[in-house]
Amino acid sequence: MAVQRSRAERSFSLALCLFAVVLALHVFLQSSFFRLEHLVIEGTDDLSAGDFLALTGVEYGQNLYDMNLPELEERVKELPFVLSVHIQRRLPGSLKVSVTERLPVAAVVAGGHFWLVDKEGHVIGPKAPTESFLVVTGPDIPSRLEPGEVIDSPALRTAFTLAGELPAHLQLELAEIQCAAGGGLYLLTRDGVMVRFGSLAQSEEKCAVLYQLLRHITANKEKPHLIDISNPAMPAVR
Repeated sequence: MAVQRSRAERSFSLALCLFAVVLALHVFLQSSFFRLEHLVIEGTDDLSAGDFLALTGVEYGQNLYDMNLPELEERVKELPFVLSVHIQRRLPGSLKVSVTERLPVAAVVAGGHFWLVDKEGHVIGPKAPTESFLVVTGPDIPSRLEPGEVIDSPALRTAFTLAGELPAHLQLELAEIQCAAGGGLYLLTRDGVMVRFGSLAQSEEKCAVLYQLLRHITANKEKPHLIDISNPAMPAVR
């Protein structure tokens, strides 16, 4: 009987200790050490702390471990300029929000407004008057657009891809990318010269050839009507 009582007492003592540890841990987790006091937002100037709180429903003073971080990330990803987001708890009392923004590569005109789009056709938002981007035109552009929409026209997506791949020094020479009704791409230089680009095949070679041709044309003060680089091995200037 004494042995059984001793075992029962040890089991009770162990259970009591575990309860005390769990209780202490619970109290610690509810302490101010885990309450949100600071928000650190990186990677964007378009999301303030106030915007984040309003969007996610998070409040200062809320326990960090009461927050569902994947759910908060999904809410932030709903913003049209956000490509990806990663949210981390940083003790004591901080939440770090790391945002990767969508990069605009071109502008399209819809509803009388210029809209910025990324290389995948996501509409990021309206273009500011001070921003300079290639304008993409074509028959498939919707009559109206809203931030967050996706332009899913294959021809336009090809143009957006090209806009994202153009070297910076060549972009300075260009004003517009046109999607032809029958397929293929045309470029319009800032001097009004039309360039037949064709498909995206050999785009790197085409860009290199075009830049050299434009330099030659400028140096010799020529004014061609058309440059054809659809076959970069046999460019033509008319």
